[in-house]
Amino acid sequence: MTRTSYSKWLERFHRTLCKPLFPIGLLALGILLPVLPLHNISAQSYMDYQNQSTGFQVFVDYWNGWDDEKENPLSVLFIQTTPSEMEYRQYKNRMWASYQLDISIYDSRGSFYGRQLISDTLRMNTADLSPGPTQHRLIRLPLDLPVGDYRLMIGVADDCRNVKRVIEKHIQVRGLNRASLTMSEILLAGKVKPDNEKNEAEGISPFPAAVFGANQKALFYYFEVYDNDFAMNDSITYNISVRNLKGKEKLISSGRQKLKEKKVCVFSTLNTAQYAAGEYELIIRLLGKNGNPTMRRRKNFWVYQSPVDLQFKPFSQVLHELRFVATPEELTKLETMPQSQRQAGLNLFWKQKDRTPLTEINETMKEYYQRYACAEARYRRDDSAEGDFTDQGRIFLLYGEPSKIIRQQDPMSSVTLEIWQYSNPAIQIVFEDYSGSGEFFLVRPLTLMKNQKASGLHSF
Repeated sequence: MTRTSYSKWLERFHRTLCKPLFPIGLLALGILLPVLPLHNISAQSYMDYQNQSTGFQVFVDYWNGWDDEKENPLSVLFIQTTPSEMEYRQYKNRMWASYQLDISIYDSRGSFYGRQLISDTLRMNTADLSPGPTQHRLIRLPLDLPVGDYRLMIGVADDCRNVKRVIEKHIQVRGLNRASLTMSEILLAGKVKPDNEKNEAEGISPFPAAVFGANQKALFYYFEVYDNDFAMNDSITYNISVRNLKGKEKLISSGRQKLKEKKVCVFSTLNTAQYAAGEYELIIRLLGKNGNPTMRRRKNFWVYQSPVDLQFKPFSQVLHELRFVATPEELTKLETMPQSQRQAGLNLFWKQKDRTPLTEINETMKEYYQRYACAEARYRRDDSAEGDFTDQGRIFLLYGEPSKIIRQQDPMSSVTLEIWQYSNPAIQIVFEDYSGSGEFFLVRPLTLMKNQKASGLHSF
């Protein structure tokens, strides 16, 4: 990254972080950033939010620093939601979904401190069906909290699906002694691109999910260092390292910056492409003039490299997802493998289906799981288990996105036809909604379902 582009990114990110979008305080209204692309979050077994088995996912992060304009501590709560997993309903020619967040804050003694209600409604054209599975919405909520420990109880309600649950999050507001050298918390961010038709440049966004790796290689981190008694030509020194779950720590960089004002903003990146899957800790140590650490900040993150990584998914779930791409013989072979050989067996399964084995990425596996995620968002049967798709969902897995969709209404009945046209191969598939329920059933050619294993799922 050039010095010019680095400065622009830092300026944009710092403006998003430290310039309040609304008055600071618990009574402020939540402001929603635009829907932004994000990789599909799958590393649930490593997260505090692993019990989110229904509805859309919610991830929470917290940052504590200093507001120069107001000369007081700045506390910001970031809430990330995944609207693609919500249930969408149709009204006329539009699709809509709605959810609510009820945030209650308690201090260390259990006393109620404050409450914040946030509502959000998403609308889109019928043709869009729903946001893609790689999208999220980010809520930025400044909080005016005294120094201390707090417990956040976040109630989540998907209005259309009538699903409710509660997420608990603990935060600590640190006292920032401006009479001495101190530093903010670490904030993690990911690279995103606005989801619109304009050719806007990529930017970054706070990333509470904190899952990096295959689909989000660049981990961005941001922190601030404050020195109220700085003198010109003074400098700060810091070390940045990464530690894995086994306790092995590796120094990844050291920095030294001259102080030109009371605050120094540090914004840098870490490439996680070569990291093994698992949980890590980013550690930043601020060094004194004698070179000894004077302060430390830590932040957990996760690395996810493969959709068949058994560290992140139960074996039964992986097999359930493979039933559309694997033959009965292949599934039986995987099911009967000893536990110690399962991961190797899954890796070999996809290696044999890789159409471009000389490339770094297995494009076949990537395409299949992209289709699977889209089918989950668009064509899952109502009130059904994960991965139970409608006929349209199964065809979508077989052939992908159609080149053209034609919808026709029978004027003599309530029957609606939907025709999917594909150019490669040249095929036309007809679905029928005979009850007006919104679910379309395959009419022709019916042999597509029967021969799906023999045909190799077209692209696979």
